Amino acid sequence: MHCDLGGNSQSLEKMVITTIVNHTQKSIYLKEGNGNLTIKCWDLESNKSEKLVIDPNATYRTFIICCKGVDNMWASLELNSDYCCDYKQVHVCMDSAQKMFFGSLPRNSKMKKKNIRNECDTNIVLTAVISGEDIRDVATVELAQLAPRNSTWMEAFPESGHWKYFVQMVNDSNEKIEITDHFTTQKTKLVVTFTSSDRLCCVPKKSMLDSWI
Repeated sequence: MHCDLGGNSQSLEKMVITTIVNHTQKSIYLKEGNGNLTIKCWDLESNKSEKLVIDPNATYRTFIICCKGVDNMWASLELNSDYCCDYKQVHVCMDSAQKMFFGSLPRNSKMKKKNIRNECDTNIVLTAVISGEDIRDVATVELAQLAPRNSTWMEAFPESGHWKYFVQMVNDSNEKIEITDHFTTQKTKLVVTFTSSDRLCCVPKKSMLDSWI
C-alpha cells in the first residue's frame, strides 16, 4: 500500500519513493495542502510504515503529518515534495514533551545488517536513540526484543550521526550498552554476553558459536 503523489501518467521508474515510519506511540495521519485547504491521504498506526511515491518533476507539494489524540502546537510536522526527493526514509518521532520531529535518512545512507545472538539468561531489547536537527529533540524507539539463546537480524545506519544503537537488559539492572560502532566493521554476527566481571558486552561471533545462524 502506498500513496501516489505524482499522478498516474508517469511510470514508477521515474518516481522517487520515500518511506514514512511512525515511531510514536500514537496514530498519525498525512494530509496534503496548506491551511484549511487540505486533503487527507492516509492513517498510520504506531510502529507501521507507509510509502510516498512522488514525481520529482511535478509541481511542488506540501504535506502535513498530524498526531491523533495530542492537542498541542508541536503535534504536527510539515513535509514537502522536495524533502522527499532528498530523503529515502522519514522517521516520525515524539519526545517526552510530546513534540514531534523527523529522524530522516538521506538517499545515500548505507544500511548495515548484523545478526545478533543473545547469550544472556534474560531477554534483551534492541533500541535506537534518534535525534532531530534540534539537539533537544531525542526519542528512544524499540527495534526488537530477543529471548535467551535466540538471534535476529538488526538493521542500522551507522553513518548517520542522528542515530545511535543500544542493547538493554530486561531485568532489574536494565543495563544498557551502545553497539553503534559494531555496524562499521566487516563482522556479520555479534554476541551479547557478559564479561568476566559480569558486565554486559557485545562482541564479534566467537568460534565456539559457529553453529548458530
